Amino acid sequence: MEIRQLKAQFETQLSALYDPEEARRFFELLLEAYESKKRIDLVLTPDLTTMQPERWQAAFEALRRFVPIQYIIGATYFYDLHLEVTPATLIPRPETEELVAWILHDLPNTTGTILDIGTGSGCIPIAIAKNCPQASVTAIDIAADALAVAQRNAQRNAVNVHFIQENALDTDAMEVRFKAQFFDCSVSNPP
Repeated sequence: MEIRQLKAQFETQLSALYDPEEARRFFELLLEAYESKKRIDLVLTPDLTTMQPERWQAAFEALRRFVPIQYIIGATYFYDLHLEVTPATLIPRPETEELVAWILHDLPNTTGTILDIGTGSGCIPIAIAKNCPQASVTAIDIAADALAVAQRNAQRNAVNVHFIQENALDTDAMEVRFKAQFFDCSVSNPP
């Protein structure tokens, strides 16, 4: 199937559900994720074809059901880091980047200890660890599947974060786990 046909399908059929610019951006994100091509590649080689039309069709149907594009491609960017996201994690929000910027501004080049509560994809502790490699960063989440994604993200971004599965609302368990431990910064950004 020719990719320009897919582009036309996205533009005509999804523009009834999304802003036309957003539908075009979805197509471009999928073009890069599925075909490792940019928009310019389609201009330079208009007869590009895909060997995986079923994958494109599945993405198209998911978008028609308003599944976020990040879940469809399984990734997003956060604070210039490439992160995996799955339905087990929330998609990092722009406001969360602002939170990280605030922490990094207040604790520049920290060698201190930082705790992220409810880490999800690990976006916050990974961004902090990437920008403050001397910091000791710990992240907790109750969900094992979210922690697995966070651990893969830490490995992909070559940072050291200590991940712990724990229920932050279980004060007795938290007291036992972190009994005499002090953190210079505790952060949480729940939905």
